[in-house]
Amino acid sequence: MQASSLQPGRPCLFDHWPDLQAHLHGLGLKPGDPSTQDLEVARAQHEAYLLALSASEELDGRERLVSFDVDSRRHRVLTVEPQASKMPACGVLYLRGAGWWGGSLHSSRPVAHRVARETGMLVCAVDYRRIPEHPFPAQLDDVWAALSWLSSPAAQAEGMPQRWILWGESAGASLAVCVAARASEAREGPSIDGLVLLYGNHGGPHVHVERSRWIWERYLAGLAPDGYAKAIPALQTGHRLPATYLAVGLDDPLLNDSRRMHHHWLGEGLASRLKEFAGLPHSFAAMAAMLRPAALAVADCAAAARSMAQDRRGVH
Repeated sequence: MQASSLQPGRPCLFDHWPDLQAHLHGLGLKPGDPSTQDLEVARAQHEAYLLALSASEELDGRERLVSFDVDSRRHRVLTVEPQASKMPACGVLYLRGAGWWGGSLHSSRPVAHRVARETGMLVCAVDYRRIPEHPFPAQLDDVWAALSWLSSPAAQAEGMPQRWILWGESAGASLAVCVAARASEAREGPSIDGLVLLYGNHGGPHVHVERSRWIWERYLAGLAPDGYAKAIPALQTGHRLPATYLAVGLDDPLLNDSRRMHHHWLGEGLASRLKEFAGLPHSFAAMAAMLRPAALAVADCAAAARSMAQDRRGVH
């Protein structure tokens, strides 16, 4: 194990994922798995795992919990404003992962702070409903409601940005694509400048993986097959999506999801860029305070977001 630091005051304890993994295993920490555990036990275990990964993250932004009503439902977003806001006209809508079944605003906080600091933009983390209690399209509806409200004149009067980058991780990356597809179908809708998609769950179930089958069966529960394209990005065609940046580790079981989406979008004439990072696993953004290569990868994702925010050409 070799210790290192990325910047003074921002420690990264490990240079290699196997060393961090061994450290976590020694502490008895590992992701939850609802396909083999009681759901609430899996949620609690996964929450503890995410919080342990990001325990040393700097929470240096200004936080605010914002609540609002859309379609008779109460919605919540956690906003994190960086100390040095460089792009006040554009914000980041942050969509957590954890397979649509886990995660929370609480465990999203550390990554939201890092994204705000690295991008220089206001970050809004959306608290969407979870499966299996709420199958698709509940998550899409929640994110759409949040983005629509954040883009409204009422929200802008409160200082919210006019334009947005969608930053999604894993299941959240899939949601980000679906939100952008819905926006492309709307005559008037939110202004989305780009998609930053980390290790997205884009292609539907991996049929030989029990956990993947469990997730997708409950996510698509009650949805007719002719509606699957609304939920599975790899089945969507013909949408005018904004510029897209896909990031994935070479040790990620969803590596091919990102590769296939990238080539799919290039074939449709869309602006897509794929970045693959050696030695990084799934959920590496949560590890950025403990794993130096993860911190560098998140910085690269943030640079892509800033570039999209500076390019006002919009949809490609």
